[in-house]
Amino acid sequence: MKKSEIVGVRVSAEDLERIDELIVSGDFGSRSEFARYAIRKMLKSYEGRSPRLENVVNEHPHQQDGD
Repeated sequence: MKKSEIVGVRVSAEDLERIDELIVSGDFGSRSEFARYAIRKMLKSYEGRSPRLENVVNEHPHQQDGD
């Protein structure tokens, strides 16, 4: 398994409020879970555009189908 890293991201108050609503409603367990999902979703959207990026996305051990 690859080592993970901690990343800090600035998020607007409005976006953070929307993320928190998703957490309260049970769609996500935490802000971190939401961020990981959003990052995987965005990386997946680039598949086929960059062979190098596609390899990174496909090799990720925590990738979940349907994300």
